[in-house]
Amino acid sequence: MSIIRSLGAIGLLMMLSALSVQILPPPYPVRAAAQVIIRDNHSYYSDTSANLHVVGEIKNTGGVCVSVVDIELTFYDANGKVIGNSSTIGHPMIPTVAPDKTVPFKISKPSSSEEISKIDHYGLNVKHSSEASCSINDSVLQFSYRSGGLSTSGKTFIVTGRVKNNGTFDAKENNVVASCYDASGRILLTANYSPIHDKTIGSDKEEYFWIYFEEENIVGKVSGYSVLASSSYHAGTQIAFLDSGLIQTPISTTSSSTSSSTSSSSTSSSSTSSSTTTTYTYTSTSSESSSATSHPQPRQGCVIATAAYGNEMASEVVYMRHVRDNMIGSNELGRTLVNGWNLFYYSWSTPIARLIASHDLVKPTFRILLLPLIGTIHMTAYTYSTFSVMNPAFASVIAFLFAALLSTAIYALVPLLALRALYGKRRIVARPRLSLL
Repeated sequence: MSIIRSLGAIGLLMMLSALSVQILPPPYPVRAAAQVIIRDNHSYYSDTSANLHVVGEIKNTGGVCVSVVDIELTFYDANGKVIGNSSTIGHPMIPTVAPDKTVPFKISKPSSSEEISKIDHYGLNVKHSSEASCSINDSVLQFSYRSGGLSTSGKTFIVTGRVKNNGTFDAKENNVVASCYDASGRILLTANYSPIHDKTIGSDKEEYFWIYFEEENIVGKVSGYSVLASSSYHAGTQIAFLDSGLIQTPISTTSSSTSSSTSSSSTSSSSTSSSTTTTYTYTSTSSESSSATSHPQPRQGCVIATAAYGNEMASEVVYMRHVRDNMIGSNELGRTLVNGWNLFYYSWSTPIARLIASHDLVKPTFRILLLPLIGTIHMTAYTYSTFSVMNPAFASVIAFLFAALLSTAIYALVPLLALRALYGKRRIVARPRLSLL
């Protein structure tokens, strides 16, 4: 009996001892497993070549970085049968998705008019195969300049700016991505500026970027845009991340009737730590183009370049308008200079443009003659970017004078000097020789 009492006393003491133990938190924060989801603000569109594009955003709601992210797109008919040979795989615009960050994606699928007519809905599935702890630095990158809006034609949306490295180390493997949204927050377009990826942004240095959206049946619906920037920083041990957030544009759009193109008819979602699948209704894009949208009256473009290239949406023409209107003309003083130049330019250029447009054999010649001007415009953009850090108005004046003087030298002084040299040589050849007899 005494043995039983002893064992009971020992058990009681052990219970009291256990209750007195304080449960301490772990010495480091416990991060949740990665969870990548597809946001419900995605959309689709088809281009003039019958290619289908689905754009959207994924978000990493977990606590670790994820990479090797695959987003699978599958189109179905009304009977649930897959259209086409297989699904199409896309990837986020920024390869590594940091915790609690949202990154856009775009998936393009070549199709035919027959396939498009059969589409009833599509499914999206996101998977990732790599997870790793990472360090996020949100204070390294900065947009020292940023602008977005319609081009002079009203058919192109342009996002421009400069990203600056405020850190003490080089920023490498850079990514800059711009996305456009409608008034409801639905993402319409997304693209990246690929030339910046292979550049190294040194400490206290910056790089210029520009991104064009040329889907003219969509850009009129844009009411806001965002810009993301990311870099590999501090020997790759940190990810520098910068999100501008949604920026409302001064574009005024009014629609007589607007309906969402992706109303969800049936949604089946299965969410795990590595895969999320959702099905969405597909609606023909012709219903979207029926909405009436008003735009600001477009300003005139470069009529000679437009005639030479045969299209005002040619990349060379769009870039020249961009430098003129969105860089030099981005402030009041610059707009005054641009307006004065336009009065002079359009006083004599229109007849020449008509001549070029009516003779196909002349167009290649003028495209060659415009090459020095295009080079001048690129140097003008660099000049503006360099001086705009000090003062945008001062930069507009310097860039305008640089473009005017260099263009005058190329297209006026050089031909005059060449003619003078040729005329002088002909006079020497034609001079009669004196006879001694």
